[in-house]
Amino acid sequence: LLSMRDSLTLMTGATWFWRENSQLRFGYAYDQGANKSGAYNPIAADQSGHKVSLGAGGDMFGVHGDLAAAYTFYPKKNIIGTYAGTYRDRRFSFALSVTKSF
Repeated sequence: LLSMRDSLTLMTGATWFWRENSQLRFGYAYDQGANKSGAYNPIAADQSGHKVSLGAGGDMFGVHGDLAAAYTFYPKKNIIGTYAGTYRDRRFSFALSVTKSF
């Protein structure tokens, strides 16, 4: 039986307009997991974690480009009982977009 709780996510970010048509971005998010620590069940592997993101965008030669990287990490969780073990997860992602208007 899954024992879940209500959860919330807190996010913040900033954009710095470095030069005309150029931006640098930073973001942070805390995502609270729905799994209770005392009754953790890996069937719904939902842990509380942190995400940090960096990005840059700008216009050059009539083309707009954005590049972003995000790193998500979850603190190590040692579980005893039915699903005993050490649970830890990391995610790293990149995103690139190029736009041209005609």
